[in-house]
Amino acid sequence: MGFTSKQFKFLYIHEIENAEQLQKYQTVQEQRIEDLTGNRKKLYTERDKTNEQAEIIQQISKINDTLKICRADVRMCKAIFADANRVKEKYNQAQKLQTQAMKHEKQSRTKEVVDNELKRRSR
Repeated sequence: MGFTSKQFKFLYIHEIENAEQLQKYQTVQEQRIEDLTGNRKKLYTERDKTNEQAEIIQQISKINDTLKICRADVRMCKAIFADANRVKEKYNQAQKLQTQAMKHEKQSRTKEVVDNELKRRSR
């Protein structure tokens, strides 16, 4: 699956329809990363002080798995923002080229009409 398809799938799954929603989702995930990292740090400290390491290690592992997903989501949000700006630039360039082409076509038609009129008069 192409990267753009992954971006659309990401937006669809998370029901994100505009830039504000995407920014909010990214902010929530970044806050979640911060919270989980703090919790994990506490567990590391607790693990070093207790004998029940297996349970704590399991909790740390779950947090690491969740962090991996959250970080991937934040990277995807950033990539979508970057691609959106690039697409917007390309769109603006295409609009500019289209406008220039239309002006050129209009000028060509005007010149053609004038030339035809001059030929008609010279007969």
